[in-house]
Amino acid sequence: MGPISRFIPLFSILALVGALFAQDPGDALADLKRLRDDADAELVWKIAEGGDRAAAEGLVEAYDLMASTWMRREIIRALPRFDGKAGAEKPALDHLFGVAQNTDDLILREESLEALAGATNLGKGYLARIVESPSADMVRVRAMELHTRVSDKSDHAWYLAFYEDQGGATEGKSKKPKRKRKSKKSDEEEPPELVVHRLAQIRALAFEMIASSLEDRQVLGAFDGETHIEVRSAMLRDLERRGNKELGRMARELVESVALRGDMRAEAAEILARSEGAQIADLFIDLGRKQAVTPEVLRTTMAELLAGLDDPKVDKLTAKLIGRGKPHEKRFALTATRGTKDEKVLKKIARGLKDKDPGVVILTLQILGESKYEDAIKDMEKVLDKGKTEDVLTAAMKALSQVRSSDDEWRKRLVGFALGEHRLLRNASIRALGSERKLLDLFKITLAHDDWSTRLATLNALEMVHKASVVGIIVERMQEEVGRMLRECADSLWRLTGEPYRLRTVAWKGWYDGNKDSIELISSSKLARLEEEEETRRLKETSRVEFFGIRIESKSVIFILDISGSMLERLRSRYVGKTGETRIDRAKSELIKAIESLEEGALFNVVAFNGGVLPWKEGLSAATGSTRSECVEWVNKLGAMGGTNLFDSLEQAFQDQDVDTIMILSDGEPTAGQMTEPSGIRSEILGWNEDRNVRIHTVAMGGSLKILEWLAEDSDGQHTRHD
Repeated sequence: MGPISRFIPLFSILALVGALFAQDPGDALADLKRLRDDADAELVWKIAEGGDRAAAEGLVEAYDLMASTWMRREIIRALPRFDGKAGAEKPALDHLFGVAQNTDDLILREESLEALAGATNLGKGYLARIVESPSADMVRVRAMELHTRVSDKSDHAWYLAFYEDQGGATEGKSKKPKRKRKSKKSDEEEPPELVVHRLAQIRALAFEMIASSLEDRQVLGAFDGETHIEVRSAMLRDLERRGNKELGRMARELVESVALRGDMRAEAAEILARSEGAQIADLFIDLGRKQAVTPEVLRTTMAELLAGLDDPKVDKLTAKLIGRGKPHEKRFALTATRGTKDEKVLKKIARGLKDKDPGVVILTLQILGESKYEDAIKDMEKVLDKGKTEDVLTAAMKALSQVRSSDDEWRKRLVGFALGEHRLLRNASIRALGSERKLLDLFKITLAHDDWSTRLATLNALEMVHKASVVGIIVERMQEEVGRMLRECADSLWRLTGEPYRLRTVAWKGWYDGNKDSIELISSSKLARLEEEEETRRLKETSRVEFFGIRIESKSVIFILDISGSMLERLRSRYVGKTGETRIDRAKSELIKAIESLEEGALFNVVAFNGGVLPWKEGLSAATGSTRSECVEWVNKLGAMGGTNLFDSLEQAFQDQDVDTIMILSDGEPTAGQMTEPSGIRSEILGWNEDRNVRIHTVAMGGSLKILEWLAEDSDGQHTRHD
């Protein structure tokens, strides 16, 4: 089938659209309910044109009949049309209100909140109700963010009440709804009161909305007595906008406060640097040397800020630090001089190639590569020849590739690495070779490698070649793939050709065999027009595996489950006098649902962690009736006790050569294992994953955990919270 044959003739499209718009809204509703997920989305919009209560209620009823996220999303997008329509707006917006609070589908949650923000008549009021409700923390915070986007002067008193905790929510107290008196004829108990918990993030957003009405002295006075760091950070940013003379002192206090989270101290360091410039050098250098009280994220931020000052006196100070002290001090000095063009400083930096600490050697290689420092080529090659770890070897290869990018002899050596035994070095070499058309024979070999991450690196390189000749290579390989790599091949072919065959390997093969002599790659403008259709297709899928609302599209997944002592704590109850279920019980029930939903043959494992690491199996197992049952039985027996060894559990997962997706659930900052400092863990995982591309999805239970946000963000995964 050629490219033209899949397009419907123009007159047919016009006839179809005309028929839809000529259709009576009542008939359209009947068709929508009959066809359900097979219906055309135009039916939804035709019904919405009715604009009356019957149409609104009909769409709400149809929503519950749908199985796909796509059709439910279309209904959500249509419901704001009823805003301002007497009699119809309440059922429409009530439904959006309910979906926003109750759905586990992250896409539908965001769509419903956005829909309320777009309902200009009553939507803002519904967002306010969500903020004031006992909904999940993430929902309330997002509702508040959207409320601030559509606010006006009339909302000032409402924001002020939240900022001052007046009439708003306070931890452990409840909003007291009006109660109906208990009937004498009934023994039924009155419904319990709902608890609305105070959230510092909401107070911070409220402060930002009323800050312009406050005087400097009011903000300064409130800052010293404020207990929530989110609000203090908002105040600090506001004082920076005002150019307040007290800003430096206050930012300095936060930078030096060892009780604060490292990322918050780093934010204060950025403000302090903007406020005081080179004057902060002594403080930053002093803190940079202290390992016990300076988290890695703060140390790195301060070093980068020093490098960015471009001040001769500061540069002299940091240059003197190079090569001196403990490994963390050496890394601080290297980062603080990163980007220098001074030959003397670069020569001094190059001495780090002989350091005993692998981290120092790797950072040295990165700086020399970025600087294209040719005088260090011989020493970098010695590291490549004698490096003891694969991380060091890979860093040396990357640095030399930057310095010797136009060297044919070096390119030949990269080909050797691409065929070598070291996984990270192999994958990085394939990426370094880039988009050379003459390397197609090499890429055919590496695309068939046993290691999935090498096949993915090759697939990315082939797409960069961007020639019609690579399409057949990918189509042939696709016939052998499953799980994530099957999807990656399909996505690559889609971006190259725009053809609609998705995961249908036989269809791709048939199309290629019939068109291989006339294939033309799709233009970027045409591809952009088709992207929305591709998203629609994905959302139309009705069978899916989810973990706390995050879709699992992999067939090689490891679930990492926190079973530390804090997982015995109970989730916050929605009701006064009631207790929520324990975190571990909720986590286990969601995990069991995900395991039972896995496709037959999908590879999976579970790694539980507390102070140690407890895997279900040593490696991935195929999902069958018996393995699912065995794993569910094992999960059900898990108890909670001990510390939080996140790092070692991740290390265990990354040792599996076949895993391409990791799902993490945790409820607290790391406290045990080889590494507990969050920014240090982040840095280590970034290094492990740079040439593997494992996707990491994360769930924070019972609070906000920056490390989980970072892990998801760095690997193109999703992050959510469950409170």
